[in-house]
Amino acid sequence: AEVAHGVVLMVNAALEAVNRVLRGTDLLTVPVRNIATTLAAGIVPEPWSDKWEGPESPPIWLQAVVKKKLAIDQWLETVERGETLSSPVYPNSMFNPSVFLNALRQQTARQSKVAVDELKLVCQWGDSARSGVGALPCTISGFVLQGALASSGTLSEAKPDTPTVVPLPNCTVSYIPQNQDDPLPSSSSVVLPVYEGLDRSKLLTQLSMPCRPDEQDKWIMCGAAIFVSAE
Repeated sequence: AEVAHGVVLMVNAALEAVNRVLRGTDLLTVPVRNIATTLAAGIVPEPWSDKWEGPESPPIWLQAVVKKKLAIDQWLETVERGETLSSPVYPNSMFNPSVFLNALRQQTARQSKVAVDELKLVCQWGDSARSGVGALPCTISGFVLQGALASSGTLSEAKPDTPTVVPLPNCTVSYIPQNQDDPLPSSSSVVLPVYEGLDRSKLLTQLSMPCRPDEQDKWIMCGAAIFVSAE
């Protein structure tokens, strides 16, 4: 929330400064000139992208920032009501999803009285997720899949007319002790990377997905991956 608030304040201050110069009510400074010329060139100013590496187009970047800020404000309302994990969480509305996962891991460690480095992340997909797996199970929504389909809860080959990415069902993640069995057996699942964006530049984590036995190498070789956002 602090990051979102800081980004919005920074962008608002920069745009107001540019507006004052255009209206002739303020002097042109080097920082304001740099912001204005960068935006005119269709590039997100570096001070902005340093805060969040979003879309390359300034209008789309700004729209995404506003969308994330509004989503975070709504989520904070659930936090104030003590309902933080009572409804699905949308990592694509976060500026840094890894911070959320780290916080979930630390809170799980405190609640279960297990060292942080003795915990591992596990997941279950869809409405069939078993309850009682982990001290703080969290349902995540909005994940998309590339390189395969997830029909009937199991990975299958994409068809020629399959979109670049396809939506995945809700995913219930939780941290459990390293010596505890995973809810998805390794014999019938494959570990896929989870990236923040389609450019695959930022790896968030890894999650298991159900697959047919002996097909793990197939999905790894074809580059199947999960993404926080389709953007």
